[in-house]
Amino acid sequence: MNKKEGFPNYPEILYRDNMIKQVRKWMESHHLTNIEVVKMLNKEQFSISEGEFSKRIRLLSGEIPAPDDEDGWIDFRRKFRRQLTAAQYDLLKKLIGPKQPNSTKNQELYIDISGEVPLVVNTNETFFKGYLGTYFVRYYSTKAGEREIINGKLVLKADEYDNSCNAVFTVDGDSKEYRGKWVILAKQSVCYCILHGKQSGELCMMVFDYLSLNRQDIKILLGVAATVSAGATRRRPTIHRICISRQKPTVKQMEMIRAHLKLNKRDILIREDLFKQWLGDHSDLQWLRPLIEHKENASLYYKFSEKEIKAKITREKKENISSKEIDEIICLLRGISEAANNNKISVTANEALERLMVSEEDCAQ
Repeated sequence: MNKKEGFPNYPEILYRDNMIKQVRKWMESHHLTNIEVVKMLNKEQFSISEGEFSKRIRLLSGEIPAPDDEDGWIDFRRKFRRQLTAAQYDLLKKLIGPKQPNSTKNQELYIDISGEVPLVVNTNETFFKGYLGTYFVRYYSTKAGEREIINGKLVLKADEYDNSCNAVFTVDGDSKEYRGKWVILAKQSVCYCILHGKQSGELCMMVFDYLSLNRQDIKILLGVAATVSAGATRRRPTIHRICISRQKPTVKQMEMIRAHLKLNKRDILIREDLFKQWLGDHSDLQWLRPLIEHKENASLYYKFSEKEIKAKITREKKENISSKEIDEIICLLRGISEAANNNKISVTANEALERLMVSEEDCAQ
């Protein structure tokens, strides 16, 4: 490590870092802030300021300079000397360790993400270049029957202790806050955002393509979210598309974003009456009519709700058919339906949205 003087050596650095991790874990499990811990230390005649304590519980392993970086090692030795000593660590362990959470509700969940293919979690890595900052969030409401767009905000920020990427998500007009982490699976070019709602207990995950950047910042990303549906009573597992953008979308941009937020698939299916109405609203696009109304594109579809067809079957067959048989019929009909097997976010969708966000001067929504 440091050939000159041999101090600090790597085992000592790892030992200090392990102590720091234990202290932070205790603080998190007992919901203690830096201010509260400093007060506890001051009562034990260990005088320290909040700012100094914050510096002492920062990990060192992510700051180790190159062997030939003289100035870097001078600064690193200063940070090392400022770290917690074994005696101070024991004092903290004595103050925090004996306390137990009042109930299982206060227990923290830790997920081991180590594996054969590591996730990138350190914001100092080049993979995070252009990703940190504030994003405007847009997605369709998960309330049944609603077509409203939900507006929110996502903030990605480096953690002051371990440089992991903190994620904070809020919905406009809602006091609830979702906190979690943003991590990158570089080998598969995927970003994961895992969030937890403290007030509701909800867990949700967003998944986005990872884009390697030559420019400074991400402009816009389209992804998917796995969450629960909104509602006053029981909630249901739900998936939907979600869009995050560095700039607030304009009215015209939102028209395009709305289209990409639908659970689109390769084929485009449009009702005839809606297509004719759309042509009436876009006189400059009449040339599309013969291209779309071409006989090769024409197919007859039957549209009916599950509830409606079940009621009709029951009235038709009355007591001659069981609920199980009706369920089997519905499953068979769904088996030949046009419902998609999955819904992927294509590279072309992200590229199209990015082009729409450039040089757009429409009035802000």
